[in-house]
Amino acid sequence: MPRPNRFDRFALPVPLSALSIDTSGTAPRPDPESLAAWAGDQRVFISSVMGGEMVPLRARVAGVVESLGAEPVWFEAFGGRDADAEVAYLIDVDSSSVYLGIL
Repeated sequence: MPRPNRFDRFALPVPLSALSIDTSGTAPRPDPESLAAWAGDQRVFISSVMGGEMVPLRARVAGVVESLGAEPVWFEAFGGRDADAEVAYLIDVDSSSVYLGIL
């Protein structure tokens, strides 16, 4: 059973099984130890349209990223900043090792 995380309160509007994911060109999944070792050093910037039906999906993605051992970087977790919103966004994109765009 997966461990609960702080993003569990967000429910997807559709079950994950209803999503169609093309894996024909994907690499084989690494073993859990290798994945955990790699993920521990990663900051994953999560980007998409804000609001609406994307809110629970973004939260779910952040939870998966965190469960893998990486640090999710997403606008909802930015908090108050002295910098302009666009500048803060670009700083966090630049400081992330992975950019994950959700269309």
